[in-house]
Amino acid sequence: MNTCKMCGAQVLSLVPKKGMEICSECAAKIDAEPEAYETAIIFFLKAIPLKTPAEINARLAEQGIKIANSTLYETLSRLVNHGRIKKSGPHYFVEASHCF
Repeated sequence: MNTCKMCGAQVLSLVPKKGMEICSECAAKIDAEPEAYETAIIFFLKAIPLKTPAEINARLAEQGIKIANSTLYETLSRLVNHGRIKKSGPHYFVEASHCF
């Protein structure tokens, strides 16, 4: 048996994804939910601006959303590049004009 690095499940085989070995269920979630991560991050930053990646990841985990650090950084970069969030130093935030 192998242990999924994302959810901890014991499975027969693992899939390489985002630089780690994970179960097929977690791999499917990653493939199907990149926008869900984006939506959750934006929603969180609207409520509490100026968060570091570690704080964002902790808040997502509180909501039951498990996301690998590499996926989080990729998602944050994509959101910044598309102008959906802003970055100042180590902090990320949503401009007030994008909140409503």
